[in-house]
Amino acid sequence: MSPEGNEPRDTRLRSLRSLRLGAAACLLVLLLGPAPAAAAQGHPGVAWTLLPGPGLASVNPAFELLDSGEETARGLALPVGLLGLIAPESNPILYWSDRDRFREAFDLLSCFEQIAHLDAFLINPPRSPDTVAIRVERGRLGLSDGEGNPLPLVSSSGYGALAVAGTPLVPPPLVSLRYRLGPLYLESGLFLGSEGCRFEPNTALKEATGSGEFLPDSLYALSAVFSVVAGLSQSVSLVVPLVDPGCPYALYGGLRLVGFYTAARAAAEIGVSAETDGNAIPVSATVHWNFFYLYPGGGGGGGVRLDLGLALEWEALKAGVSVLNLVGASWSRGYELVPSEEPSAAGAGGGLVDRDFAEFAPAVVADASLEFRPRGLRVVVGADIGYAAAFQAHAGVCLFAGPLILRGGAGWNGGAIFGASAGARWRRLAGEIVLTSHPAVFTGERVYGIGLHLTVSPSGGRR
Repeated sequence: MSPEGNEPRDTRLRSLRSLRLGAAACLLVLLLGPAPAAAAQGHPGVAWTLLPGPGLASVNPAFELLDSGEETARGLALPVGLLGLIAPESNPILYWSDRDRFREAFDLLSCFEQIAHLDAFLINPPRSPDTVAIRVERGRLGLSDGEGNPLPLVSSSGYGALAVAGTPLVPPPLVSLRYRLGPLYLESGLFLGSEGCRFEPNTALKEATGSGEFLPDSLYALSAVFSVVAGLSQSVSLVVPLVDPGCPYALYGGLRLVGFYTAARAAAEIGVSAETDGNAIPVSATVHWNFFYLYPGGGGGGGVRLDLGLALEWEALKAGVSVLNLVGASWSRGYELVPSEEPSAAGAGGGLVDRDFAEFAPAVVADASLEFRPRGLRVVVGADIGYAAAFQAHAGVCLFAGPLILRGGAGWNGGAIFGASAGARWRRLAGEIVLTSHPAVFTGERVYGIGLHLTVSPSGGRR
């Protein structure tokens, strides 16, 4: 770190290969980078583009009244990524079953990439870099590996493209029971997924990045958190038409209250800090970290939030806009692991600790799709933009030709993502082989995965 006019200085963190010898640096590998792009709510074959429809009501409560279509039918991505956790470099169970093998082969980045992408078997899982260089220069903080390649610092949302760590924006349900009572739609579900990655510079660093100047005798720090969470949720949505039936278009409004219980959570937090001397020159740099976790019988948590949405349907056009977590609060109570005085170990920091959240942190999404029927084919194109932890955007196309299904798309959620799939349907059941691509956490390395997606098409809708 250096003020303008001084030579930049590097602080090197070594031995990221060993979890015991470099626990803090390994967590840095996990945290400082784009969150998993493969964990989004849309179909992976269209790069998780959020196409309006009842199957994506978790994105917009007003979508409950939209017409059903094959492009938004609820599907199941088989957890083929579990096969990737058998490999020693990605297998955390080795910590308990074969400690020596774990120390030799395990790589934290490979493990968490595969866990965060259980819907795909990663063909080329990334490896942690051997060295990380931290540099703050001319009002910017940057990181690079031992070869000088930059390592990105990008906040990103997690599973469903809307989950955000430390907020009531928990992942949408993976498995749910849905039922309707007049204008009310109720959903009870089980959620599990990544909550993404977010960054929090301290006040001094915020001011320095704006002015480009560093002050003497000051501490500059940046922290980041990456987490996964599981629990139970219950939502109640009120969805009503907003225009008369005689209008050439249909407009719906939705209001949803979501309550949830957090059964398990694992959150790794890392802080990188540097202190300047009387001449505004850095004299020390440190990495501090903690690992927060809870499980059934060992802590707990929960929260509540309010969502709003509008949906439009006009001939072949569907569109929507929603605000999730307009107001909300959440809390967690669990255990913390903190560094010990010995560099090769970590210890519990005491008993149960509480973490509360109640600040204003909404997620906003706007999406649209358009249908074409050229010569017996059915083509649906769509796109979405939004903001949760960071800006995101997706666009994709779906082609249905008799029993054949082809999809493709691209997007941005902390990095460029791509998806394509090919499959076939038999009656209401469809199966697709999916190829995905996303940037690896922290290193930005391009990672490819193969998945299998099953879909049960809707029985008709209003067509």
